[in-house]
Amino acid sequence: MSTLSPRERQRVEDGWEQTMPLFPRSVRNPDLVFELSQDAFRRSWGLWLKSLGVRNLKTHQTRATLATSLLNNGAP
Repeated sequence: MSTLSPRERQRVEDGWEQTMPLFPRSVRNPDLVFELSQDAFRRSWGLWLKSLGVRNLKTHQTRATLATSLLNNGAP
């Protein structure tokens, strides 16, 4: 998320549910035992970003943000 503008970042943070699973499809996958295909994930990712008004954010760009957040919150 470090590549987002401050406005885009705020929209993502405002729309993020802290309990939201990484691969949300529990309606069709109640036991969470089935893998989510890459195509299904990309489709969901794209729709979510579109709903937030965020463009051109790749999942790879979120890795550094996650690592930094983990370290800042005490991860070893």
